[in-house]
Amino acid sequence: ESNKCIYCDKTFTNKFALVRHKRMHTHDKQYKCKCCMNSFAQECALERHQKNQMSAKPNQCCLCEKCFVKKSCLIKHQRVHTGEKPYKCGKCGKCFTQNSGLYMHNKRHTGERPYRCEQCGKCFAEKCNLKYHQNTHTGERPYKYGQC
Repeated sequence: ESNKCIYCDKTFTNKFALVRHKRMHTHDKQYKCKCCMNSFAQECALERHQKNQMSAKPNQCCLCEKCFVKKSCLIKHQRVHTGEKPYKCGKCGKCFTQNSGLYMHNKRHTGERPYRCEQCGKCFAEKCNLKYHQNTHTGERPYKYGQC
């Protein structure tokens, strides 16, 4: 009787099995999928979930089902869902999801502006801003500012 579930009266052979079972009733889901952040009460349920994810498409996002050729691209993409920003600026503390974002940001601190307009000589830190600027010379407005 000491290994009997108080929620459903099921009896177990040992205390460990009872504790594992009770998690289903209490919603104590301590096993989290690193891919999609789903939680599971039992480790075997998490393992089954992860196996299903991998067998479907090896580099497919669990949350939006986008597929990627490389696992590294999937990992970068998943930061959209998790909000993880592992790349931190050493000067101001701003964080970025990708190293390329930090690289572009650092140009603000250094003042580096490698993209130069041939018509007027004005320089820009980002290529997309140069392209937008060049349209001021032609009068063309293909997109709003900031859509780099």
